[in-house]
Amino acid sequence: MTFSVHGRAFARIAAFHPELTAFRRDLHAHPELGFEEVYTAARVKQALELCGVDEIHTGIGKTGVVAVIHGRTRGSGRMMGLRADSTPQRSRRSAPTPALRANVQLVLDALEMAPAYVRNSRLDVLGSNASARALFSHVFDGATTVPNLARAQFLDARSDSFFIEREKMANDCVAVLRAEAGRNPFDKGLTDLVGELCTRSDDFRQRWARHDVRQHRTGIKRFRHPVVGELELGYEVLELAGEPDLHMLVYTAAVGTPAYDSLRLLASLAATPANIEA
Repeated sequence: MTFSVHGRAFARIAAFHPELTAFRRDLHAHPELGFEEVYTAARVKQALELCGVDEIHTGIGKTGVVAVIHGRTRGSGRMMGLRADSTPQRSRRSAPTPALRANVQLVLDALEMAPAYVRNSRLDVLGSNASARALFSHVFDGATTVPNLARAQFLDARSDSFFIEREKMANDCVAVLRAEAGRNPFDKGLTDLVGELCTRSDDFRQRWARHDVRQHRTGIKRFRHPVVGELELGYEVLELAGEPDLHMLVYTAAVGTPAYDSLRLLASLAATPANIEA
């Protein structure tokens, strides 16, 4: 009998039917509660190792497993990602993106000398003031939809020179997403974002595998802006009352410091965006 290409493929798959049946029955023999499919994840990882995939990453959405198959030529930019979620696809929902209240935007706009923005737990920027858009110009001008800090951090090469302490910033960024994945593992928008970043950024994929969930609510960050130069700014992460998924980040500098003078210049330039080059 002559098989078409599809026929040969189905024949190859059919040859694994007994093995797949045994695999399925083994999983059914070890039922697990939602969010706790540890045995299932381990069995999937073991099966992928036997298949010889190039990379395996666990802990996606808590118990999900991602396998990466590189193209025949490394560095070609072509790869395939296989995600094995232990939960039914229909259970995954994107957390709704709340609209920013008008009063919150008024607060942002009132902070003329302090770059400030509001983000959700997926690091989408939902609102900002002119100084923030001037300071983080590469985040906003490179966005085709809602600006996302993680995409800018790992997919925009300008971040490498903008963040003086890039290692710390990259780790903090991943830690926020990792913490949210543990808190809300069924958020489809989050898992899609993590899947995209794992596929497109080796740097993100390696950091994600560390399972770091440390988060900082206050501290110092250092930037190298293409127009005003280096700035060392203090920051505070503030939770919005009644909207625990939203946080306002405010950057400040003490009066009389070089950073304060730079913020004044940045605020002046923000009134004429054409003067700001990313």
